[in-house]
Amino acid sequence: MASRKQCFDEAVRAASEEFLTESFTRTYSSIFDAQDEMRTALKGSGYAPTFSESGDPIYSLPDLRAHDALALCVIDSLKRIAEIIRAQHPGIDFTPVIESTAFDREALSELVGSFASQSMNQIESLAARYRVGAEELVFLLTYAISPCYAFARQQYRGTIETQTLERYRCPFCGSLADMALIHQDAGTRYLHCSRCDLIWQVKRVACAVCGNENIDDLGYFELDGRESDYRISYCDHCHGYIKTVLIAKFDDPLMRDVVIDNLMTANLDHAAIHRGYSRP
Repeated sequence: MASRKQCFDEAVRAASEEFLTESFTRTYSSIFDAQDEMRTALKGSGYAPTFSESGDPIYSLPDLRAHDALALCVIDSLKRIAEIIRAQHPGIDFTPVIESTAFDREALSELVGSFASQSMNQIESLAARYRVGAEELVFLLTYAISPCYAFARQQYRGTIETQTLERYRCPFCGSLADMALIHQDAGTRYLHCSRCDLIWQVKRVACAVCGNENIDDLGYFELDGRESDYRISYCDHCHGYIKTVLIAKFDDPLMRDVVIDNLMTANLDHAAIHRGYSRP
């Protein structure tokens, strides 16, 4: 199977979107290389993920104060992703974040814990402390830490229930979805985990953010009304949205690299936000 970087490079070659600048493509190609290196480092680190017997969720990122091997991998990953971002965007400086967390395990645990808990209030507080933008900090944490979740899922030898039709958070790590998929042949709908890459099945007609099933609140639109492989599904109850990719009849949705779809559809995010919807 092709690596994510290879899939991304192929998608860029086939695309014509204006936002696909040289800086954009170089940044993400470098990030995917760094993530591959982190997964390799995790394999050789001796870190062994532990899993919850109750299974809700199955995996949670542990306190890094008690896991030296994992902490060192995370520190290296934060440094690498920060360097990649600054190389393309010199105005974004994560030096205070890197210096603090590299030598203070308490600070590292607090930073990673804010990401693990998905607490935007805590992230905003830390962003103010480190004098960086909250969105920039989320970006750094997402790409630096997500490989830990994907690594843990690959190590898990139990069964993950992926036909959890009324569950809108990942059944493995409890994270929110970043993309939805609809298989046009079977009519089934799936969500993709923003952290561990799990794809699980959910109800076709329901908000992927809040679970609302009132059809009067639910809808979708395509960019400029044009038919395409992508649409935005929205909910007027919670004012949330999720981008949806339509999977062709004979394709396997479970084999789709939805991370690439997410990157290549930034124009849909702009359209949804312009209409007053937001992502959690």
